[in-house]
Parts: sequence; C-alpha cells; structure tokens
Amino acid sequence: MKKNNGFAVKEMIILSGILAIVFAILITKVSFAYKDALREEDTKNGIKNSLLIAAKAYAEGKKEEFKKEETFIYGSDLIDAGYLVDAEELGYKNIKIKINFVESSKKFNAEIVNE
Repeated sequence: MKKNNGFAVKEMIILSGILAIVFAILITKVSFAYKDALREEDTKNGIKNSLLIAAKAYAEGKKEEFKKEETFIYGSDLIDAGYLVDAEELGYKNIKIKINFVESSKKFNAEIVNE
C-alpha cells in the first residue's frame, strides 16, 4: 500500500529483506568465484614447480650428458625415468623444459619453454 507521503513500514521491511537476500547470494557467489580462481592458480604454480624440481633432479642424475650444452627434455621423459607420476589431468607429458648447467654456481637450471 502506498501512502501519500511514501511507502508503508511493512513494504519497507519486505523490500529490505528481499534486498538482503539478494546481496547475500551475490556476495557468496563472487567470493567462491574468487577462491576458485586462486585455487586454480595455485595448482598451476604447483605443477610448474614440481616439473622444475624433477627436471633438476633428472639432470643431476645424468650430469655428464647435461653439462656439455643446454638440453631440452619433455615431461614424458621425466615420467619415463620415474621422476613424475603419469597423471592425465596434470598434462605433464607435452611440456618442454630447457636444462642448462650454470658453471659459476655448479648447479643445473631448469626453465619451462612451453606450457
């Protein structure tokens, strides 16, 4: 019911309740979408780090081959050598990794060439 000077108290309470429900739903949806995006980014970083660590360990195991020049390997090489577990959903197989030996630090450096 509309009064001459505005809305009735009952109508304002109902409208406020409906708006509160709508805002509560929107806030939860937006916050879950943000958390999902962060979780996906963390997963990608974890995959990248595990590939790099496995590639460095692989190079340490075959020092003489990798000391000569920069070498390219694939995730499938790491899986075949037993440094990574074959998981289709992670997509390790076709990722190309460049490994080179840094003479000054006497360590191997690994870098992902394509993702």
